[in-house]
Amino acid sequence: MKKQKLFWFLVLLFGVAIIWLAIQHTNITHTDAFLVDVGLPTSPVDEQIIRHAAIALSYSELHEQARWVTYSLNPLRLGGKEERSDRFAADQAVLTGSAADSDYKKSGYDRGHLAPAADMSWSAVTMKESFFFSNISPQVPAFNRGVWKKLEETARRWAKQCDSVIVVTGPVFTDSLGVIGGNEVTVPSAFYKILLMFRGNDIVPAAFLMPNKKLEQELASFVVSIDSIEELTLVDFFSGLPNALETEVEANKCVLLDGKVTHPVFRFKRAS
Repeated sequence: MKKQKLFWFLVLLFGVAIIWLAIQHTNITHTDAFLVDVGLPTSPVDEQIIRHAAIALSYSELHEQARWVTYSLNPLRLGGKEERSDRFAADQAVLTGSAADSDYKKSGYDRGHLAPAADMSWSAVTMKESFFFSNISPQVPAFNRGVWKKLEETARRWAKQCDSVIVVTGPVFTDSLGVIGGNEVTVPSAFYKILLMFRGNDIVPAAFLMPNKKLEQELASFVVSIDSIEELTLVDFFSGLPNALETEVEANKCVLLDGKVTHPVFRFKRAS
């Protein structure tokens, strides 16, 4: 009798484990339909495109960091409970080898996230991958812990009010601040963050460009058009959108009022 009970207990335990793994797999490998619609950014040079569980990135071997990182946010993912790991590691997916912790040690720069760890709290895998050095860039400490952090927090607050938000973040290498470490990691002169917010049939763009230094101004001071970031970085964003919509979305600057994006708002019909 005891053996029979043990047998059924093990069967139940195995079943629970299978269900849990299935849920985790579905969550991690889910392809966000909105991300498919807008398409991945296109880099100006041939670079390795890496797709992790949550983020996709274009790795610049020349600069030893991502040229851009993109991922999707939604209210469900922001409800994750995974704690920040702080376990920085080389990205084994980078064929030429990524930057390393030694590059940043005693450099005077923070190991700044492009896709923030707080956006990746919905699974242990995504949290771990957010600490790969392919997702890290040298940031002035006062910048990383100041206005840049405020922008990241604001993006999460906006995402909670949307169906989905496509985020693209990257460094600006023009007029760089030099290099650090044995791998000669470029210190960017600035960083950008682009948001495409989807609410029902509406699409609301917002783009920010910030110099890599201590900043005191409010977020509204750093609002730019997506077109201006394309001109600066030579990266082509959102080519998957219909041409007319892409032109409008990328040409217009958003307007912030009381910490919210008031306009522009464009109508968007997803491909069936």
